[in-house]
Amino acid sequence: MARSAASPPLEGQKTTERIPDAAENLFSEYGFAGTAIRDIASEVSLNPASLYNHFDGKESLYEAVLERVLQPIFLFIERSAGTTWTEAEAERTITLIMEYLKANPNLARLLCHESLAGGNHMRRIIGQTMRPLVADGIAALRRGPAEESWSEDELPMVFSAFIHLIVGHFVLAPVLSAAMDTDGLTPEATDRQTTFLHKVTKRLLLPYPDPSATSDADEPTTEGN
Repeated sequence: MARSAASPPLEGQKTTERIPDAAENLFSEYGFAGTAIRDIASEVSLNPASLYNHFDGKESLYEAVLERVLQPIFLFIERSAGTTWTEAEAERTITLIMEYLKANPNLARLLCHESLAGGNHMRRIIGQTMRPLVADGIAALRRGPAEESWSEDELPMVFSAFIHLIVGHFVLAPVLSAAMDTDGLTPEATDRQTTFLHKVTKRLLLPYPDPSATSDADEPTTEGN
């Protein structure tokens, strides 16, 4: 498979910074299996052997790329998980993540490749960072109004739904754009999606009305009969 020509290095940018940048672009386009060390080395004008002076191998470089692009998301969730999961806090977190994904389109592509490949290369990151954050996020849901709407078994699904709704937009936009005759990744489309997600969040978090509770206005009357 043909690769793009090596990009000229930015003035003053160190090799240790250029390697992850080039690797991120290639991994996001071709996935882990479809990217070779020689391809990354070519992008930064190194011979493959020299690249091992900076990283132990392709797997350690891939993990470093994943950790780098995911770290801001972890920080957003960590901050939100430390508070009560209110509607306003959920909206704030969604806006931050949407803005980050809009500015960093490689992340959705990397997650898509990694998920389809079984997620094996994320296991260390999952164990060290994601698992505690997910647990904290679910605990935050328990402290908020979602606890009134969803059972204990459903709270992890609610948390997962937020992630699917946010990341799924960027993963599927290239496909759905063709079907809907619109570009879902323009800044305007992403802003509309963010507003939509705020509405979805409100509905996910609002307590369900008690179906057994009916007002007097709902009760049938016999007056005049």
